[in-house]
Amino acid sequence: MRTDPSKGPGILVALEVLVVDDSASPRPLDSAGTALDRLAWIGRPAVLTGHELFGRRLPETVGDRIAWVRATFGQDDLDVHPFDEPEVDRAAEMAHAVEQWTEVREHWQAAWLLTSRATSVGAARRADLQVVRIGPRGAGAAAAVERPDYEARDLLDAVGYLLTRDAFAAGRSG
Repeated sequence: MRTDPSKGPGILVALEVLVVDDSASPRPLDSAGTALDRLAWIGRPAVLTGHELFGRRLPETVGDRIAWVRATFGQDDLDVHPFDEPEVDRAAEMAHAVEQWTEVREHWQAAWLLTSRATSVGAARRADLQVVRIGPRGAGAAAAVERPDYEARDLLDAVGYLLTRDAFAAGRSG
């Protein structure tokens, strides 16, 4: 799924929005492959993976972690970026979080972030990312200083939103 950089903006996708927290081990959502394929129609999806997923430690080395994510989704060419979403609980942490989001945005020439973490919204938006937060409306709203650009009920709702925006944007340019 490694895509051509000229194909559109990068779309950062937090790993936790692509998996189910199964009691045995995290497994891909049934819709994850479809979602990643559809995101590739409009941009270059890159999966962000930290050191942990649902409280479970992932492989320690970056190479092993990337290999684990690719094997989990059965896609050897999946773009994966080692990145722990910064938690922003205090104003003093905001500048550092914005800097981290800016670095990953620039690396992938990204325009969008799909995440389930309300605490990532403010810093990611300040780093010039548009944010889709996936999960129940208002969940984590007390922790969020800023609202996301869109609140999606699930992964396919988020993908549908981006596809619709892309379709209407294309219609205006021609």
